[in-house]
Parts: sequence; structure tokens; C-alpha cells
Amino acid sequence: MSDFVAALPMYDWPEMRSEVDAQWARLRDAFRQKGIDAPQNIARFNADLRPVEGGIRDAAGKVIAPDPATLPPGELYFHGLWLHPALLFAQTCWGPMETGLSEHVQVIGQPSYDAFEGGQGELYSSAIVMRA
Repeated sequence: MSDFVAALPMYDWPEMRSEVDAQWARLRDAFRQKGIDAPQNIARFNADLRPVEGGIRDAAGKVIAPDPATLPPGELYFHGLWLHPALLFAQTCWGPMETGLSEHVQVIGQPSYDAFEGGQGELYSSAIVMRA
């Protein structure tokens, strides 16, 4: 069992679940081929995240997100995911990156939605991030 957490929450709607799971399976297998112990499944709920006693802290020790175990188990608090110390891989939109998330994660990629009407340009796409 992996100690890491991964999620693709930006487009993980119920009607897209099978496509998101297939996308994760390809990514997970690629990670594993590189020797990275990627989790079998993506996190979809706070209950899928390991508890972090006392809350998630930055490098200076300041609490920057609550312990996922204290949040509603059937929901997903995005900042708790993105800032989780076990984060391997996740997806965010650019808004959170511009309002402080970029201090804690590193952008490693960006999907292209150019093939879809209204999806042209770099600022439309979500960002793929990992813990910095």
C-alpha cells in the first residue's frame, strides 16, 4: 500500500468517473514503472486522506489546513488535498495557484483543452501539481 495520495478532482464528476479512473490508471502505471509507489486509487473524499494530527503545517510550523480527519468524510476539501504532506500528484485550477497555493506545490504539467470550444489558451487549463 502506498503512503502517497493522488487525486484528479477538477473534472471528477460522476458522469466522468470512469474516464478519470482510466486516466489515473495510466498515470499510476507510469509512476510505478519509474519506481514511484503511486496509490492504487485516487482520493475522492477527506476520508481517503491520512489524518495529520494537529493539522497540516507549512515549513515554519504554521497550520495551513485542518487535519483531514476533522473534516466531513464524504466531502473533499481541496486545500487539505493539495497541502497534504503525502501528496504525490493532484490537479488544481489556476485561481488557487495565484492566491498562495504556488508557495506549497510545484506545477509539473498542464493538460491541453485546445480541441474543445472555449478551451484554447494556457490560462484555461488546470495545472498538475505535486508537493514542493
